[in-house]
Amino acid sequence: MMSKIFASKLYLINKFLLLVGLIFFWGVENQALSQQASCTNPSLLTITSREFIEDFALSADGQWLALADSRNIQLWSVPQKHLFKSLEEDSGIAALAFSPNRNDLLIGRDDGKIVIQNMDTKKRTVMLTDPKQPISAIAVSPDGLLLASTSIRERSLKLWDLKTQKLIRTLDTRLEFPSDLLFSPDGKTLWVSIAQSTVDASPADTVYKRGVPRLFLKAWDIKNLKQTEPITKQSLHGDQFFDLAISPDGRILAATTVKCLGRNCASEVLRVKLWNLTTGKTVNDLIIPDVPFINEHYISLAPDNKILAIGHTKGIQLWDITTGKRTRALSCSSAIGKVIFHPSQKFLAVVVRGRDNLIVLLDLKAIPKPPP
Repeated sequence: MMSKIFASKLYLINKFLLLVGLIFFWGVENQALSQQASCTNPSLLTITSREFIEDFALSADGQWLALADSRNIQLWSVPQKHLFKSLEEDSGIAALAFSPNRNDLLIGRDDGKIVIQNMDTKKRTVMLTDPKQPISAIAVSPDGLLLASTSIRERSLKLWDLKTQKLIRTLDTRLEFPSDLLFSPDGKTLWVSIAQSTVDASPADTVYKRGVPRLFLKAWDIKNLKQTEPITKQSLHGDQFFDLAISPDGRILAATTVKCLGRNCASEVLRVKLWNLTTGKTVNDLIIPDVPFINEHYISLAPDNKILAIGHTKGIQLWDITTGKRTRALSCSSAIGKVIFHPSQKFLAVVVRGRDNLIVLLDLKAIPKPPP
């Protein structure tokens, strides 16, 4: 009898422990899902992609959003939250950009072609380049007349006439690993971040000892098609630059780089340098201690020229570029890719990595303020 009572009690204890375990794991899973949801809700629009998102673009007026995976493009009407058109390419897609009047979507492809897709007439124009030189990045001038393109394999930076679809000039063919490029809002300057070979590295530079290629930030005067130096060399020396962003008024340029911490660069964290392009001098130097540099990271400057958004593998951060203080931060269970401010500055378009590849127009109010 006692053995039956003991067995019964043991059974009840086991059931209780099992129930506690299920509640615990449900809580952990639910917390993860809640954390994931916090990076996607509340939002104006959420778009799911079947594959890894290679790039996305938001039109200047915020009305259209285009996303690309390896060979497919989705065109969405943001106000209507409606899929306008799907395009299938016969080559890999590397980069997207809208024309300023949003009539055209430009597509940079792995086969070296640049496709101009008209949004109204649905006409497609193919600009033939070297098929052996895949396009790595593209940028359209603010007046919609020029297109800049880079090719990592060719190490080139080229300038195109969008009206005639002809090459104006190859600005450079010595750019090893061009990283990012953009036009200034007045269209007078073209910026590009470029990785140079470690051959020129100084033995004293621990960054080079670790085998990381050096990156520079360069600019071209579009009128004269010559390289220019709007930023003082002192503020560029020794730094590597990757992702770029420029304020809508053209006064502030931001670029991501690396900050070494500890002896012999024991660890590397993300650093964002900001320059006043009127004076050419540094206006702020933001060190992001909780974002390792090895992680994926992207930046965007807000329409009011005051806020910098950072997307990285741990979440999203907003920084006041004047005070150099973090104003909002959101931790995410999935990595955040490219980020772009919506023109209204009420939303931030972000890529959410993970099991489902998403693009979300996240409500900025959903990003919490840090505790006082």
